[in-house]
Amino acid sequence: MKEKNVLTTGDVARICNVVPETVAKWFDSGLLKGYKLPDSKDRRILPEDFIEFLKEHNFRKKRITKKGNKVLTVGDVARICNVVSRTVVKWFDSGLLKGYKLPGSKDRRILPEDFIEFLKEHNMPYVEAVLEEFS
Repeated sequence: MKEKNVLTTGDVARICNVVPETVAKWFDSGLLKGYKLPDSKDRRILPEDFIEFLKEHNFRKKRITKKGNKVLTVGDVARICNVVSRTVVKWFDSGLLKGYKLPGSKDRRILPEDFIEFLKEHNMPYVEAVLEEFS
């Protein structure tokens, strides 16, 4: 497979496990360097600029997922734990629940393995189906 000279917002979104609109927001706010195609809304990112972005925003290797891998949102965790989203945000902000914030956003993401560890660490009830779905 030939290595790409540039990345699209879709490429970056798949790698970072976000939607393309989030990548466009990073680009438009100046967090992610690149260029727009003439007469188009399409954006292109050079691989070296993307790597710099990943380093600047402390992306852990685990956060960069292969296509199809899941990450959880605050809403996902709230539904599974039967709590309000604000409770999950408090767990996250206090360090009880590991995760990361999306650059330039208040949105948080939780890796399935971190969520499962949280449930076990705090003796919270969980069903095997949750473990099977996210492990």
